[in-house]
Amino acid sequence: MYESTTASQGYAYSERYPANPSSMPAPAPFAAHDPQWAEVRNQALERMVKMNAAHARHAWERRGSSSHVGPHALAFLYYDVPGGAGRPQHLMVAAATRLFHDDDDQRDVHRLIFRLCKQADEQLLPTGSFDPRTAFANRTDPMSAQATFLGLGLSTLDAATGSWEQTQQRATGPTQVPGRCLIILSDGSRLLVDREDDQRFGQVKLISTGDLNVVRDPPTRNWTAASSINEPSETWQWLLQLGKLIDTGQQLADRAEGGGAIPRQRR
Repeated sequence: MYESTTASQGYAYSERYPANPSSMPAPAPFAAHDPQWAEVRNQALERMVKMNAAHARHAWERRGSSSHVGPHALAFLYYDVPGGAGRPQHLMVAAATRLFHDDDDQRDVHRLIFRLCKQADEQLLPTGSFDPRTAFANRTDPMSAQATFLGLGLSTLDAATGSWEQTQQRATGPTQVPGRCLIILSDGSRLLVDREDDQRFGQVKLISTGDLNVVRDPPTRNWTAASSINEPSETWQWLLQLGKLIDTGQQLADRAEGGGAIPRQRR
């Protein structure tokens, strides 16, 4: 690890987490077609798009109230095989999610994730037990005890077409609130998702470093393949670091239970 200092919106913090692009593992290459991982990525994608739309609705409806919702939210993604056998049709991706209040401390997404990293590293992992579903989330999808950490998703209302503050000035309802999702999964793949508002017909634009075609011919969906997605670079860095800490927590839990979890990766 190495020391670095980052300044964001006037807030400087020194951190001992490896948040440098050169320290991040390369995304999984497009190797042999793997329909099972394609199914996992698609389910993670659909769960995040659903979350982002609900996030937009809640933030719009609660703006100006005492329970206003901030522009950033996190999803802790898990995959489960409740039907057994490990076949794609039996896989299920579920999420534990966290919305944040709209206050100054939580509008800076990098500071927000940094604080979660700090809490996990300094307070939770030393206890030998850290599960973001109980430590960080305020809502959790049904999942079995065998569900395995898959990755992280960021839902943000700072969209490609403008910030949340700008959207509030021009939108007339929740369907005119666009959003963006960043998804990073345990196989190294990344997805960047832009969900447009109803004035742009609610289109969802996808860039992915991992294959999304469960069936290749004809393609399952319309998306853009990329060898890497490096922007917004600092946001990816903090998501990666938080994911590493959560994975460490799962490894502690697996050892305490004597193993038996679903394998995390297939490369």
